[in-house]
Amino acid sequence: MSHPHATAPASPAADDTRDTGPLAWLGVAILVALGMTVAAAAVHTWRPLAMGDGGGEPGAGVATASAGALPTPATATTGAIPAVDSITLTRGPCMGACPVYALTVRADGQVAFEGLRHTCQAGATTATLPAADARALLDAVRDAGLPTAPDYTHVDMTDAPTVHLATSFGENKHVVAHYLGMRDVPDKVAAIEARIDAIAQDHHWLPGRDGDKLVCADGRPLRDNR
Repeated sequence: MSHPHATAPASPAADDTRDTGPLAWLGVAILVALGMTVAAAAVHTWRPLAMGDGGGEPGAGVATASAGALPTPATATTGAIPAVDSITLTRGPCMGACPVYALTVRADGQVAFEGLRHTCQAGATTATLPAADARALLDAVRDAGLPTAPDYTHVDMTDAPTVHLATSFGENKHVVAHYLGMRDVPDKVAAIEARIDAIAQDHHWLPGRDGDKLVCADGRPLRDNR
């Protein structure tokens, strides 16, 4: 006799949805935790700030440099430019939290830094480079033609800072203004700026980037000396 209201036995396919047990859930929890840890490590990693991208402002646009050559380092009155005695890089403000500072490198290896805004070193400080390293930098400045270079101030992108590169050689001094929102700028200009910035980064005078934040390498907040 048939039983129309009897429940049919469960099929093998239905058994696949049964509880897999506490050990399986523990494995899932461990995998999720590991994934969150890796993601956090990827976001919260301090790295030196690339000062060329909008002056260091997070999210700022990048003004690309061209491969154009700088003028030949010579003057009509004195001929070839003598050895460069010093160079001073000054970075101005932007619309955001761009580091504002000045850094001077002299031929004897003396380095002078003054942090004005959004730096890890507020105010003046000094350091010393090996004289050979300082000389190599200043020779690169001369060979790049900076002592006779023009200004680069065309506005292709707004709200970027301006960098001034002041070279002294003998009794002469020459200043090049470089607006970071100008695109058609010789690569040699950015290369010299990067070498000078690296000195400040090595001494942790400038902030680095942790995710989308500007922070000092030792965790100190940024300083203002206004």
